[in-house]
Amino acid sequence: MTTALEEGRSIEVRGRRLSGRTTLLDHLAELSTSRRVPHRRVEGSEPLRDHPFGALLISGLLESAALAGPNPLRAAVEAVRRRLPSSGPAALLVDDADHLDAQSVAVLRHLERRGLVVAAAYRTDLAGRGAPRVLSGAPVVVFLSTPRASHPPRCCRPCGSGSAER
Repeated sequence: MTTALEEGRSIEVRGRRLSGRTTLLDHLAELSTSRRVPHRRVEGSEPLRDHPFGALLISGLLESAALAGPNPLRAAVEAVRRRLPSSGPAALLVDDADHLDAQSVAVLRHLERRGLVVAAAYRTDLAGRGAPRVLSGAPVVVFLSTPRASHPPRCCRPCGSGSAER
């Protein structure tokens, strides 16, 4: 995963409930900070899934005033883009991507296709519920199959939890 971040590749994290998806995103946030890569968090929320731009509004990446005008999707893309660095790498860490609203997904996919690194975490036990696909292309996919541990899964050297990189 460290290599994926350095190469600017997006990461898809998949695992069952309590498998450590959020812990892994926390680790990616620490890794981003240590590498001086600005990052922001977005969390899907089942109660907000039917509210346009709900995840982006709650995360603070978007303000409702920015959505005024004839094309709210375009306005949202521009507003979120302004909250990110104008040059250099940046990352968005998306937890509970299964619960994102369609408009937030559209904005994130647009930005990811234009070079923003996105790490999106999905629950495998919610498969078949029509989870939105945030990532396009061929992201690095990490499957978590064990119950959550007190440290990130054996995937990255910086935390000292193991030497294997995936």
